[in-house]
Amino acid sequence: MYYLNKNAKKWTTGTPVFRLGIGLLLTLAALVIRKLLHPLIEPHVPFLFFVIASIITEFFFGIIAAFVSLMLGMSLGLYFFIEPYGTLSIPTGDDFIAMASNVIIAIIAIILLEYLRRSQYSTKLMLNVVNSQRRSLMEVYNQLLFQQRKSHAFVKEVTSSFGAMDRILLLVPLGHPPYRMPAWHRITGGEDGEDKNLEWHTMIHPDEDAMMQHEIEHAESLPVGSKKSLRFRVKTALNDYHWIDGVLWTIHYRQHWRMTVLAANNCPAGA
Repeated sequence: MYYLNKNAKKWTTGTPVFRLGIGLLLTLAALVIRKLLHPLIEPHVPFLFFVIASIITEFFFGIIAAFVSLMLGMSLGLYFFIEPYGTLSIPTGDDFIAMASNVIIAIIAIILLEYLRRSQYSTKLMLNVVNSQRRSLMEVYNQLLFQQRKSHAFVKEVTSSFGAMDRILLLVPLGHPPYRMPAWHRITGGEDGEDKNLEWHTMIHPDEDAMMQHEIEHAESLPVGSKKSLRFRVKTALNDYHWIDGVLWTIHYRQHWRMTVLAANNCPAGA
């Protein structure tokens, strides 16, 4: 997540000129307030309002504008509110301690606030990434769920359409590999009796293997409703081959999906 920490420094809004401008306005506002209160407090707390202005600037506009505000505020406080008034001179004694302590306090506050603001923005970026990934995962999950339901409905409808035969061996949706039906598994010994890493045609007798692959692959080019009789041998659970008198035809599913159906007119005993 390094890029999040790197981008965390971009938490401020507006252009640099805008941020500096607002920082200067806050500093001038502190000057005005301190001038208005000067008859009451005179030389006391000459830098307090400028420290507050720099902290407010940091909170809203970032560390650069805050440090500019602080340096300007310290200069204005030194010029207007440290005796002799209206002169810029290096403070000594208590004035130097007051100025140094205010600067140290302001710097610590600015750095801590900057750290907190960057952490806050980094957390916001992380949440945005997490929410984006969550939405992506939800979209993938919903798509998978939709496809699963559509596939189940597809198989159910096709099976019910030809249920009287109960001999459907393979369903071949357009552009997809063959889907092995229960009748196929009954002939070949069930799902547990087949190596799932093997292709369906490995259960076809070698003499008819190439022919069956060709017929299945090119069936999608046949007109919808066309049928073709096939005779081939399938390896059974007894490890021998049984002749199948089958029929291959193409249909439409809900006028959206084109598919090929391979059905058997005869099955081995018990199939």
